[in-house]
Amino acid sequence: MSEFHVNRIQHWMLPIADREKALPFYRDFLGLHLVPSFEDFPGVTMLETDDGTMIHLAEVSERTPPTHVAFEVSDFDAMHERAQEMKATTRDAIKRPDGRPAVQTADPDGNAVEFTTGPGPITLDRVVDANGITSERPADGSEPDLSGVEPEFHMNRVQHVMFPISTREKTLPYYRDFLGLNLVPAFEDSPTVIFMETEDNTMVHLSERGPRTPAAHVAFEVDDFEAIHKRLVELNYEIDGPDRRADGRPALKIRDIDGNTIEITTGPGPISIADRVVDEWGHTSVPGG
Repeated sequence: MSEFHVNRIQHWMLPIADREKALPFYRDFLGLHLVPSFEDFPGVTMLETDDGTMIHLAEVSERTPPTHVAFEVSDFDAMHERAQEMKATTRDAIKRPDGRPAVQTADPDGNAVEFTTGPGPITLDRVVDANGITSERPADGSEPDLSGVEPEFHMNRVQHVMFPISTREKTLPYYRDFLGLNLVPAFEDSPTVIFMETEDNTMVHLSERGPRTPAAHVAFEVDDFEAIHKRLVELNYEIDGPDRRADGRPALKIRDIDGNTIEITTGPGPISIADRVVDEWGHTSVPGG
């Protein structure tokens, strides 16, 4: 029985070198929506998918946090107390300008994991411009003009995020027993992967390190996979794939201008993993296979 339940992924953070070079990929090509930042750090750009899951781009500096995933939990105080008992916290809890508490911890492999709550009292009145720069709302209450932002595609939601780990015996209990993520059968034919889900079915993939371990990455769902694949070919992106996953969905991987790995897939499609099962340690198998 898990101690807590994670409702959903609140945000995923990626480091970038230069906002002016990186932002057009996420804003104009992928079509993520610019939103005001709740951090008092000028190097942060915050964007959202269509379902409100956030992607944070942070220009690299001495203050840049490590690549991390932030989860929303129902009982923040209980989670924070238990994380302190486990000596998992790396910083004191803070009250963000958006009114939510937050604390950053680390899993047994040192991957940064942040916790916050669901929607709460909002105490900031900020606006964001087309370049992802957040400022206090002008006295006249006006909004920056974002009408010139015409994205090529729209990202419906984050489908999964991936973390590398050392061994499942060491790390899986943190995500399974402490955080309460749900184990699900993997759609990859690799004995080193563990697939888990939050309450809203966003997936967290853990991959034991080895010669085939992929880089930490975020996967987005799109409506028109063929159109985005064609456009990436036209733009001469180096593409890994496309491949047909075991769940019936097409998928491909590219890298943004800073080398962060981005995976593209579709929404729910033909599922071919119904006969697969997963055990308590995240091993997927096909009975009788």
